[in-house]
Amino acid sequence: MSPLVRAVGRALFGDYELYAIYAIDTAPGRRPVGEAPGQAMFVPLNGPEQLPAELSEVAAYAGPEAALFGLRVGKNYVAACAFQWGRRYARERGFIPLADGEAKLVQITTAPAARGQGAARTLIAAASSAMAKRGFVRLYARVWRGHQASQKAFVAAGWEQCAWVVGLRVLNIAPRLRLTFGRLRP
Repeated sequence: MSPLVRAVGRALFGDYELYAIYAIDTAPGRRPVGEAPGQAMFVPLNGPEQLPAELSEVAAYAGPEAALFGLRVGKNYVAACAFQWGRRYARERGFIPLADGEAKLVQITTAPAARGQGAARTLIAAASSAMAKRGFVRLYARVWRGHQASQKAFVAAGWEQCAWVVGLRVLNIAPRLRLTFGRLRP
């Protein structure tokens, strides 16, 4: 995109959002989701104290109506993620309207040394399976439009892109207008 087009776009719409929305159906009889293979160990986290500093941003999502998961290789955590649902998600995030039995993966972080080795894919798949066992039938995630590594990890874990969400402010005036292209629900 040329600098002129970008400048005109920012003048008209301010900062914009462009997210790919991914989803997976986890109801019984739907596509299987994987478990942690080989030497990796999938761990539901009881609290943020278990995470090293490089993964600690995930800890901010701990609490009621949330689930934290980690992926450990040996004694070291290499990735962590958090899901939220219910009133808490609606109050704190609310980007996607969630129905009963639905949750959103709100944060996933991979340690720099583990990037590019499948840790995110493995964690996404194992955490999806764990959320299904907790009774969640549909899970969502949003990924910034240019974050190809994340997009590939979700697809490799069995998730499918179901929508695009564009957010902008006309003439840079609040409130932000969000447009959804695609279907959030089957």
